[in-house]
Amino acid sequence: MKRNVFAFCSFFELNFDSSAFHDRRFVKVKKVLKSVLVVTFIAGGIIAFASTGTAEANNAVGVAATRTLYRQHCGECHGNDGKSNTKKGRETEASDLTDPGVKGNANDKNIRIITNGKGEMPGFKRKLSPSQIASVARYIKTL
Repeated sequence: MKRNVFAFCSFFELNFDSSAFHDRRFVKVKKVLKSVLVVTFIAGGIIAFASTGTAEANNAVGVAATRTLYRQHCGECHGNDGKSNTKKGRETEASDLTDPGVKGNANDKNIRIITNGKGEMPGFKRKLSPSQIASVARYIKTL
């Protein structure tokens, strides 16, 4: 048993001068460790590759969900394109969200406006969660 422990330790210390290095059991341990290492790298690569696709899919679902939220709660006044060229948008003089001045707003400012409202625009703090409001605030910058 001591010889196996010594062989295992010498492998990690790269002490290949010992007689344990040439022992058959040590060679088997070395092969097993190499196999485990290769399998670990392959599994890690597969997981990394799979998670990239999952993140992209989740992002696509998140964008679609945010677009739907925007259209349900903001589209009537601001329009689906954000230009406020709707009947209610013209009546309430809703801001054109594609205007560089609006797009230049800090995200925090847009979050405050969506949360608390502005002018005739109602606040949405009781209708949308904080994460949904933040998503919509980011989304209007893409219009």
